[in-house]
Amino acid sequence: MIKADRIKFRDEFEAVYGIHISENDELLPILHFVFHSVKEVNESRAKQESILSDLINKINRPVYNFAPGEAWQFQVAASLKWLFIGISIALFAWVAFKWWSANNDLDEARRIIQSSERINSHLLKNTKKDADGFMFLEFTEAKGIR
Repeated sequence: MIKADRIKFRDEFEAVYGIHISENDELLPILHFVFHSVKEVNESRAKQESILSDLINKINRPVYNFAPGEAWQFQVAASLKWLFIGISIALFAWVAFKWWSANNDLDEARRIIQSSERINSHLLKNTKKDADGFMFLEFTEAKGIR
């Protein structure tokens, strides 16, 4: 930095922050860099804020003007809308669960039947008929009680 730049920056820094620094201070170039970086960031942020506020003002938000006593109807309609959406989601989840449960149970039943063929054939060999023609399994014979 040349001496004129140092004096100009020193005066500007003192005017903004109220801190007096001599023009021969070794920290002056560092403060110069930091001061101007902060200034650029503040200017950029202010520009972005103005652009954002302009965009927000351009958005056409719906404005509802209700006469006294009419707002409750709007609230009921909004509540019914969310109730319908909630019931639809719950119904879909219930149907999906029932479908999954039915398919899952069917697969498990098939697996049980396939794995228990030996047990079924053994049980069918040990069935007996009573006088009325009903088939039954006599478990007391297996215990040796008879």
